[in-house]
Amino acid sequence: MSTTAAPELIDALILIIDDDESTTQSIRNSLSEFKNVKVFHDGESALTFCRARAPDLVLLDVKMPSLDGWAICKEIREMSLLSQCPIIFMSADETTETELKSWEAGGNDFLRKPIVMPALKMRIMSHLTSHWHIEITNRLYHTDILTGLNNRYYFNKHIKEQIAYAERYDSDLSLLLIDINHFTEFNELYGHANGDRAVKRIANVLKQNVGRKPDSVSRYAGEEFTVLLPGTNELGAQSVAQRINNAVNDLNIKFDNEQNQQLSISIGVSSLSAARKKNLDLFNAADQNLLQVKNYLSSPTKACTAALSSI
Repeated sequence: MSTTAAPELIDALILIIDDDESTTQSIRNSLSEFKNVKVFHDGESALTFCRARAPDLVLLDVKMPSLDGWAICKEIREMSLLSQCPIIFMSADETTETELKSWEAGGNDFLRKPIVMPALKMRIMSHLTSHWHIEITNRLYHTDILTGLNNRYYFNKHIKEQIAYAERYDSDLSLLLIDINHFTEFNELYGHANGDRAVKRIANVLKQNVGRKPDSVSRYAGEEFTVLLPGTNELGAQSVAQRINNAVNDLNIKFDNEQNQQLSISIGVSSLSAARKKNLDLFNAADQNLLQVKNYLSSPTKACTAALSSI
């Protein structure tokens, strides 16, 4: 195998987690052709990063302060987006027990220190190549073909993970359910091709107005979308909903009728904390709010969007 990284691998996000600065510096230098190499000297900071941005490969020292490499690996494996991420353990411990525990914790490979840098680089490229092919397949399963957004399959998996994370760390989580008003009528009047173009334009607005790394936008069904906002309470979610509402109205996708009607959206907003107070799950709370919004906007001449707070 060549020691030069293939073009598709150069942008891979590689995490080095090791409390020894001389080791991390040597590894970083040996991986100079990779554009996205991040170094962490403690497990807590690395895990916080992983929850916001999924790495493509992790180099992980076994002996770490506070949280050891095995515990870090197990935490990473609990994140659904990182269940297949290659993790290469590193250790100066020569015992078989340490290596076996690294495999049992969920590692994909094990190297003893001192690290032979050319060998490490070869291992990295081998794992990244395999992971890259897996990721291409996953994207096909998780991506909506028309809009490029996440699809319903992805959303159903992701919301379970985010709810579990919010409950574990006592943080909030908000959900927006978005529906395009009078879309069936628009499709009947102007055809499915124009309907698809309208859906794509609205999907682009959603992507542009949901900017934080942990947030995710999915196409849930034909004209229905979801926005999941980790670490966001109901007030913050309503602010995002209003921003989306304004941006969609600015698209000015008009019906050719006397009422000067335009495509608009309805948004049902709920947070996990607010839903619990009403003994509802997050999705059902947002869905009930969406229904109330659509009832409010039942007149076909309405061109505004309302975001109703949690019931």
